[in-house]
Amino acid sequence: MQEIGNLQSEVRKLREIITSLQEKLKERAEELYKEYLKLHEKRHNEVKDFLCEVCSRSFISLTELKKHMLMHTGEGKFKCLVCGRSFLNFLKTHMRIHSDDKPYKCSHCGKGFRHKVHMQCHERTHTGEKPYLCADCGKSFSDPSHFNEHKRLHTGERPYVCTTCGKSFSKKITLRQHEKIHTGEKPYKCTECEKTFARPCVFKNHLRIHTGEKPYQCPICKEKFTFLSSLNSHKKKHHWYGFSPVWMRW
Repeated sequence: MQEIGNLQSEVRKLREIITSLQEKLKERAEELYKEYLKLHEKRHNEVKDFLCEVCSRSFISLTELKKHMLMHTGEGKFKCLVCGRSFLNFLKTHMRIHSDDKPYKCSHCGKGFRHKVHMQCHERTHTGEKPYLCADCGKSFSDPSHFNEHKRLHTGERPYVCTTCGKSFSKKITLRQHEKIHTGEKPYKCTECEKTFARPCVFKNHLRIHTGEKPYQCPICKEKFTFLSSLNSHKKKHHWYGFSPVWMRW
């Protein structure tokens, strides 16, 4: 009888241990699910908190940032024979940069893209879908990169820093344009007069001098202008009453 009692006692202890382990496993599973859900939501909202200090690219998790850093350290498993960059994976995707391979086609217009995510963003220009919503002002976006740039207007974040003068910018393209001030690079050349420009927007404005294009029209007298600054000067000079407070018009 005593042996039976001892066995029953051992069984009870084992059941308690099993119950305790099950509860711990359940708690851990819930923690892991919450972590996964948080990461999953970040992918939808494109929240990227982990910034690469080398190239300023941002990532949604520390794991992805560490994988990315292998490209800079040269520890990637696969090396591109064209440009020498190393990759932990996705070498095949990278090789499309060096070729004209664009396997992802827009189902609406047939335009090709190297990456599926770029094709998906493009297709939203046809459908009008804007899934990325700003929680601060309610503005929505079709492209996650544009959404991230917009959020910096609210946060004041300027992650792209000029290594020459220390000036910071919210957009990478703005930093690249700024850096040309230091290098003196002017890659945009006018074929009509051979004048060169550092910024594409200034180059585009200059071309209108040769083409005669006048896209800016006065809403009052309908006169057209080549530059927006010219239109603004015209309105101030000739139609100031049309843009002044009501009490000043009498």
